[in-house]
Amino acid sequence: MLIAYFKSESTLARYRSGLAGPYLDEFTSWLANHGYRRISIRRHVREVVHFADWATSEGLAPGELDYRTLSKWTKVF
Repeated sequence: MLIAYFKSESTLARYRSGLAGPYLDEFTSWLANHGYRRISIRRHVREVVHFADWATSEGLAPGELDYRTLSKWTKVF
């Protein structure tokens, strides 16, 4: 489903190679099935990818992305 919203092979490869990669097709489908428009879907996918990149840069593993950890990090900002 991701390919319906992003055409660039390099963008698709980068998005799929990150922490969120395995979940993006399902997430994109969910957004589309809930009536989100193309521009909103693209924006939300980019936001998820940016968040996942940030989490990776901070050394956070997927299992650590819970409310407690995120609350701790948001207090830093």
